[in-house]
Amino acid sequence: MKAFKKITLFFVALVVLALGPIGLAHAQVKVTSADPAETSQGTVSLDVTVNGSGFNTSAAVRFLVAGTADTGGVTVKKVVFKSSKQLIATIDVAASATVNKFDIEVALSDGRKGKGTTLFMVKAAPADPCIGAESRGFPSFAFTRQATINGVVIWKTILADATGQCEKVATTYSYNTFGSDLSFDYDQASRSGVIVRAGVGSGTTQQAARVSVTFDFSGVPAVQASTNETVLSMSDLPIPQDLLTAGWFVSQMGSGLISPDGSAILVQGMLANAMGSQVQAFWTCPFDSAVLTVDRGGCRVVYRSNYDGSTGDYVTGGWGARGDSILLVQAAVSGSGMGLYRLTLADGRLEQLWSQGTLWTFARSALDVSGRERVAIYAPDTVSLCSRVLVIDAETCSDNDCQVLNGTGHPARSIAWMPDGRVASEGQTAPSRKGKCSASGSITAFDPIDTTSSTTTLVTDGYSPQGTAGN
Repeated sequence: MKAFKKITLFFVALVVLALGPIGLAHAQVKVTSADPAETSQGTVSLDVTVNGSGFNTSAAVRFLVAGTADTGGVTVKKVVFKSSKQLIATIDVAASATVNKFDIEVALSDGRKGKGTTLFMVKAAPADPCIGAESRGFPSFAFTRQATINGVVIWKTILADATGQCEKVATTYSYNTFGSDLSFDYDQASRSGVIVRAGVGSGTTQQAARVSVTFDFSGVPAVQASTNETVLSMSDLPIPQDLLTAGWFVSQMGSGLISPDGSAILVQGMLANAMGSQVQAFWTCPFDSAVLTVDRGGCRVVYRSNYDGSTGDYVTGGWGARGDSILLVQAAVSGSGMGLYRLTLADGRLEQLWSQGTLWTFARSALDVSGRERVAIYAPDTVSLCSRVLVIDAETCSDNDCQVLNGTGHPARSIAWMPDGRVASEGQTAPSRKGKCSASGSITAFDPIDTTSSTTTLVTDGYSPQGTAGN
């Protein structure tokens, strides 16, 4: 009997030596899936969850072009053991990585390994939307987008080509009430420009940044920008003598508008007194965009409204396309509603050009290819909120009437002229069943002589477009 037990134990020992410890035959390595199961060329530091069984802390992972031992440009930077059924592999995928399906292999330090076939896919990198942007007029317009970085809300100033496909961030800006407004002047010949906008706070300063653009061999732009510098403060703005002696002061100013030749900025502000009364005023200040300086001593009041701000009468202004005049929108003195006026800077002459008995809020001007001045006018509807933009040929204005070029107008909010002659604006939704519209949060463009009211979406998330032709 003892001899039989010894023989039995001997054979058991042989089996153990042949098969290894009992249970290891049930712990073979298997690889069953990956999450995510695909990525594109050029992906960096992607965490891929590798699922299966039989894993331990010694697990090493390789991604191999299906059916080969070639890593195909996929590098495993790190492997984190989560459990016997799950690993996290952090991978880099080269820009030139093989576009194909990949096997995933897991190998342990004791020599055991397993492979899951065609579990992962490397796709071709999407084409850079900025390739060829130089030929598409980059930058054709600037706009603002809100973002949150490390919990802080900021504005990004973004430059885009005429199609809106290529976007490049120029500056970032602290969030404030006036943060989405900007004025952008750009010279295609020197490939440089300047951004002007209201400073942080409640509209007490003007800030500016220089912008330059370079292009690589494929027309992809790179944008460099200086930091935002304060170029003007409310205390620099002169006050009309009669108001100054009566104790009036500058209480607020909005974003400055750069003149067509870049030599001056137009600032709209509010004057107030101790009794709470307010009037509006417009100043022009000489501006050197090359060195970001304003001749503060050269600032002068060019217009002061006759309307008390407390009554709700509001005046807006912008440069005329030739830089020798200011276009104002205020209550019509001939006709009804709001009127479009031209203020000639040389002699201060104010002339009403047009009124339609409607509520206009502001106008922006540009020259067409033949040198004629076109003016785009924003006309909101306070009932339906379905706003529109009308474009006129300012050279035809006579007897308080002007030729409208775009029929009944285009559904849009805000106005900016682009170098290709189109008007960029903030878009709005189509009327609802109740006939109401709302802002769409997009930037659209339209042909100023199109009479079908059709628009093209350029950007799906943006505010306050500012073109590089006109203001």
